[in-house]
Amino acid sequence: MLYIEIAIIALIILVQTFLIIILHKGMITEIQKGLFDLDAKLATAVQNLISGNIDLPDPINPMQQMIMQIIQSKINPDPGNEKIREVDGKFKGA
Repeated sequence: MLYIEIAIIALIILVQTFLIIILHKGMITEIQKGLFDLDAKLATAVQNLISGNIDLPDPINPMQQMIMQIIQSKINPDPGNEKIREVDGKFKGA
């Protein structure tokens, strides 16, 4: 009885091993296909970049430029626009 259980466990392990090998080979094949596709797409992109046949995005419209300037002015405020205070906390006259 013990030998039958050991044989069943060995058979299950053998089947699982073959399934893992088959799945592993399938994954390798899919990865290779993906890498070949990636290589072809990168080659096309580099050729387009070198030859100058790239599609540039639309230029920035005036509204976007205005918003960008507002954001930049908030990030980097003009140092000449700061209010200067005296020691007692009152603003200095110009």
